[in-house]
Amino acid sequence: MDRLDSAQIITIARTEVEKYAGGSHEATAYPISDDQRHTYAVNAMMHELGPDRAWIIVQARVVGDFIVIDEDNVANKPLIQALLKVGVPREQIICAYTGEHLPTADTVEQMP
Repeated sequence: MDRLDSAQIITIARTEVEKYAGGSHEATAYPISDDQRHTYAVNAMMHELGPDRAWIIVQARVVGDFIVIDEDNVANKPLIQALLKVGVPREQIICAYTGEHLPTADTVEQMP
């Protein structure tokens, strides 16, 4: 699979993260997009007041030509699966929430 450039990665990250927005009888999920910093999230708000009323469903940011997934609280359709399905190569996805890190300058030089 061909490596995607940063412009493609930004568009895909924003589009795929925003698909997690929506509503249910218990909560509404709102997209939050910062195009200047290339950070995209969906925040859920419970309709009822109380502790833990709001939380991040999914959050990703683009660093160079990598999508860094900072948070993913979706059990039935993880963001990584959505990104792979639309053609993002696995080597351009960093699952920071599982402990993965961006490549260092040394490892980037070794990439094909």
